[in-house]
Amino acid sequence: MSEPEDLWPVIAQTSASANAVTRYEENMSSLRTATWLASAFLAAGLGVTGYSVFHRNSDGTRNNTPLYLGLGAMTVGVGFSFWAQSAAHDANDEKSTAFETYDDGLKARLNLCDSGNELNDCNAPHRQPARRSEVPSAEQSDVNKDSR
Repeated sequence: MSEPEDLWPVIAQTSASANAVTRYEENMSSLRTATWLASAFLAAGLGVTGYSVFHRNSDGTRNNTPLYLGLGAMTVGVGFSFWAQSAAHDANDEKSTAFETYDDGLKARLNLCDSGNELNDCNAPHRQPARRSEVPSAEQSDVNKDSR
């Protein structure tokens, strides 16, 4: 398992691990959106800026409006790049959390509880093993004598 989504079949849906997987998926969606938007704005800005730099009006003057629009679009693209970096960082944090809390999520899914050094079914009746004393106590001896 290398991706948090791989944990879905084996963890409880209400566990901390499941919550981390959900947040990871949300951050990855944001990352994809921000990356696409950053690429689109940077490409469009570069294209408009390039057009402005290399294109001249018929009278030989340059119209700087496309230059400013292109630079503005590239600035917005850089902003989306920062958003993408933030989403990637958050996704990596949630991925770590999902795998760190995996054991508890698996125990919850399998309905297992820790009891000392072993795992037991949480719904199973827990009975203490009957302890038999080798030497009967004084009260037990009295009860046995009275019942005779």
